[in-house]
Amino acid sequence: MAEEKYLKQYEKSAGGNYLLRTRGTLLNCITTTAAKTLTQEESGSYVFLDGSSAHDVTLPAVAVAGQYFKFICTDSTAVVNIVQAGSAEDFVGMLTDGVSTFDSAVAGDTKVIFATDALPGDYIECTSNGTNWFVNGECITADAILFG
Repeated sequence: MAEEKYLKQYEKSAGGNYLLRTRGTLLNCITTTAAKTLTQEESGSYVFLDGSSAHDVTLPAVAVAGQYFKFICTDSTAVVNIVQAGSAEDFVGMLTDGVSTFDSAVAGDTKVIFATDALPGDYIECTSNGTNWFVNGECITADAILFG
């Protein structure tokens, strides 16, 4: 009986391999064009940043380990800031242009800035361990994304 329940989670492919039935599940996507405060329930989302107007996107409190957000630039004619929920939280990590590190988080940084020279496809990922937001990101132009 337990084996039947286990096998129902899988389907057999034409090649004879067993695949999880959850394949093909769409991820939650959020597009921002104005100020937005994310919630813990939105963790796991891809956040598309439309920088056609300047705005802030605020992360939820860092208190819960395992929260994750990926921020992707879609338009960068104005500055978009990714902001911490609390002043006692810290960003930890680095930003790169694919060749070299050009900015690292330091104590006191409270936001990640997608500047006007950020290009569509530039991104950062933020993951919480319950104490800090661990940030890594990449952009085409050095200094297009910075800690501030």
